[in-house]
Amino acid sequence: MTTSTPAAPPAPTTRAGDPDATRTRALVAAAVLVVGSVLGVVAKVAFFGWSGVALLMWWPVTVVLPVAAVATVLRPLVGLGTVRSHLGHAPRRYRVLGWGLGLGVLLGYGGFGDDVEDEQVTSGLAFLLGSVPDWLHALAVAVLVVTLAACAAALVVYTVDRVRVGRAAAHEV
Repeated sequence: MTTSTPAAPPAPTTRAGDPDATRTRALVAAAVLVVGSVLGVVAKVAFFGWSGVALLMWWPVTVVLPVAAVATVLRPLVGLGTVRSHLGHAPRRYRVLGWGLGLGVLLGYGGFGDDVEDEQVTSGLAFLLGSVPDWLHALAVAVLVVTLAACAAALVVYTVDRVRVGRAAAHEV
């Protein structure tokens, strides 16, 4: 007498390993990164006040750091750079950084406004929503600070990945 074992159910199909899906997710993250960053800067420039002057006083942190981070994170997302060419795909951390930096710059710069006593619009967020409570402006400043810290972290992550790729290439030879 033989006992037959039931056939295993088919494995669920996921698109996690699909190179087309991975490429699409990377391109969507790149689009969010670029569009969010551009719209955030446009929103700040459109409502330039004393807060804009304060941002320009700290230009190495508020201008150069985000531009460097956007350019650095964008490289693996669009298929350029050493990390992408070595791995063959953009790692998840770059997609997360793309979404985070794009939305952070949009919300941070778009919501960062001046404190004025008359009811005038001082930020892109206030222009879109009408009346904005003070706590929302404070939240936008906090988002901007966290985003600037994430920009610095993105540069460190890419540098560490480049060193790892260089060491892996040295060991392959």
